[in-house]
Amino acid sequence: MSRPMSPCRRRTGAVLSFAAALAFFAAPAAAQFDSAQIDAKMHVAFDAVDGRFDMPQGANWVANSATVARYVNSAAPTAGSVKVGVIKTGLVKTVAKSLGDLPLDVSQAPTGPVYVASTVVNGSQTLLHCVQFATCMHKTIAAGTGYRLVCKDGTGDATCHALVP
Repeated sequence: MSRPMSPCRRRTGAVLSFAAALAFFAAPAAAQFDSAQIDAKMHVAFDAVDGRFDMPQGANWVANSATVARYVNSAAPTAGSVKVGVIKTGLVKTVAKSLGDLPLDVSQAPTGPVYVASTVVNGSQTLLHCVQFATCMHKTIAAGTGYRLVCKDGTGDATCHALVP
């Protein structure tokens, strides 16, 4: 089951929040997480629109324990769009302070499904989770200066459309 994905463009700035509760998603043991080797990306795609949210290797991977790897970028959005990323068994979460490192245009309502792919590279291991949202709610906000796209009740996407060029 996936929790809501909510990219939103407001006059005061853009935010994105995505969380997926995944019974089948197994993160590697924390002893295997290495901030010098872990890299994560979240791709979002619909119609002819796509965006990407990066969590690159390095010092922003701050908390690696027996149960979780956590990415924190307090300089977002000026030093990358993602503010917080969490990876643990059963959960992938991304919170961004902009519409992406490859910006996601949410000004038009999707005419079909919205696809999301979370990719975690940890050394030689790659973990991939793909989900599709059949219907989403699109709304104009902030007196017509922004947009909100809310997608709920995602299902697995075996072909991982968010990664298809």
